[in-house]
Amino acid sequence: MPYIGKQPTIGEFVELDALTASATADYALTRNSVAYYPETVNNLLVSINGVIQAGSTMSLSGNTLTVGATLSSSDVIDFVRVLGNVGNVVTPTDGSVTSAKLDTNIAISGNLDVGTIRSTNGTTAATIDSSGRILQPAKPAFKATCAAQTLANSTHVIMTATTSVFNVGGHYSTTSKTFTAPVAGIYYFYGTWFGSGSAGRAMTSFYINGTRSSEHLTLMSNVNGGVPYPGSDTFQLSTGDEVQWYGYQESGGNVAINTNSNITHWGGFLIG
Repeated sequence: MPYIGKQPTIGEFVELDALTASATADYALTRNSVAYYPETVNNLLVSINGVIQAGSTMSLSGNTLTVGATLSSSDVIDFVRVLGNVGNVVTPTDGSVTSAKLDTNIAISGNLDVGTIRSTNGTTAATIDSSGRILQPAKPAFKATCAAQTLANSTHVIMTATTSVFNVGGHYSTTSKTFTAPVAGIYYFYGTWFGSGSAGRAMTSFYINGTRSSEHLTLMSNVNGGVPYPGSDTFQLSTGDEVQWYGYQESGGNVAINTNSNITHWGGFLIG
């Protein structure tokens, strides 16, 4: 039936990558170096030595084209063109839709069932088990315990957290006692030191890039064995920001930090 106006064009007509004849009858069809799977051999227009080949002389298995005879290096495969499936709805062969054929932005209104989410370099970012639980193995997190130290009176002192309990991503340095944010985001930090002294004030605090950014004040108590002086806070950090943990006391004398059973420690992790 004739059309009023411009006739619509349906189907995809493409020329595949050039093939070099050799001592074989089988040739892998590709488009832009990616395997290409025509629907049937009758969709192909193949020219060898200037002669268009009949579909009955060839066969197709997946993306492997078998021509009618074994060629040699002196033969020339002029071109392989695909005559699209005009007017038909084509169902791709299983496994034939490659990443190169997908849009870089994909919107899905239904369910997306995945087991592993990876970075483009292949590093696993998250896994989802059969119960729907999400594991993020690369999410920055650390915990470190302290060696013995003394807090001088009325002095903010960096805590000697030199023993790493865990350090996911390696962003905490036991040498400088510093956590360096690998990515921008919201982070949670906590810390508790144990000590005893006469009446006075004590605190645990967090420094960001050398500036005290959070203080958690407690009254000192002269209790045998020490009492805890905890603190925790959340911070919005930029990539490369450095966080350190400090202790402070003003009981009138030096205070020894109780490190038995790793009870003096700090840590933190990326929330998101």
